[in-house]
Amino acid sequence: MTRARHCTAVLILAAVAYLGTGCGSSNDCTITPDLASIPGPCTLPPQTTVTVNVQWCNCGAATVCKVTDEGQGVFQLEPQVNSCDASCPANPTGCPSDFVPCIFQSPNVGNDYHLYLISGESFQSVPMTIVSGVSSTCG
Repeated sequence: MTRARHCTAVLILAAVAYLGTGCGSSNDCTITPDLASIPGPCTLPPQTTVTVNVQWCNCGAATVCKVTDEGQGVFQLEPQVNSCDASCPANPTGCPSDFVPCIFQSPNVGNDYHLYLISGESFQSVPMTIVSGVSSTCG
């Protein structure tokens, strides 16, 4: 076998061995569970680190909440399950569920805000009101 063919064969075997173990990268296995229940409108104190507990379907692995401030009064709450062994229920109605904490800094008083919760492949909007002197009613 020539040197070039030998090197090519070694590289192919290494790639096959790598791909055959686990997930490869966590992005290969990321799934987004459906909401188990849709929360109602909520009230939060201004400029405070708040925790919104969202009930997403249990897919058999730990779920974390990624919070993105999209600007213009929109906060996106996205569940992420990074496990090749996870499997979400086919029917989210009545699925076993987990409360997942979504932690972020609440905005100022005076604007209209929305939490957009990702549910599987769709979005659910929850109106969020920022009021001075109140405790959180979210989650």
